[in-house]
Amino acid sequence: MSKGRKIFAIIILAIIVLLVTATIVLAVMPKQYYDAVYDSADGTISNVTVYHNGKNNSYFSDSEEYGKIVELYKKSSKENLLLSLFEGTLGAEPTIESYSTTLTLNNSENTYVAFKFSNTQTLTFKCETYKNSSGNSITFNAIVVSIGNDSNNLANVNVYICTSVAGSSAVPQYKITTLAKQHELLTYIETLELN
Repeated sequence: MSKGRKIFAIIILAIIVLLVTATIVLAVMPKQYYDAVYDSADGTISNVTVYHNGKNNSYFSDSEEYGKIVELYKKSSKENLLLSLFEGTLGAEPTIESYSTTLTLNNSENTYVAFKFSNTQTLTFKCETYKNSSGNSITFNAIVVSIGNDSNNLANVNVYICTSVAGSSAVPQYKITTLAKQHELLTYIETLELN
């Protein structure tokens, strides 16, 4: 084999090794999508209430259900870089808009998870304190997440920033649309005994 062919073979081998390494890294590295509960608040959740099929139940931090809901919620906003690239969601950014329609949480058509905080929170969006058109910071006491993605793919999810959640209704100020993969969370919610 000539010297030129040896160099060419080494270059081709190096390119193949580089492509395999890049594929492995992209398959392992996580992509974190906007997580409203932990990106926009300090995480001091007092309780989590699940609303599903016209029923609901609240769970506190000392319960197994609370831990599992929080774990699966956090997991829903993560995807590996390779899948994000193939799904076309790698550069997806969350959006925020003013929202003033009262949410009826206890209806039979939708599933929601309400995260209620032990103290008043200030909304952080894209790593900055979010301000309304008057230049004031937005404060809230709860975040309500719509749960509706029963597939293993990323899909748009509405997250409502609320001044209050009482009984089966919520009063949102803003709606954030982001991406999440909620199949595991919805599957778990369907196993819960709700009142």
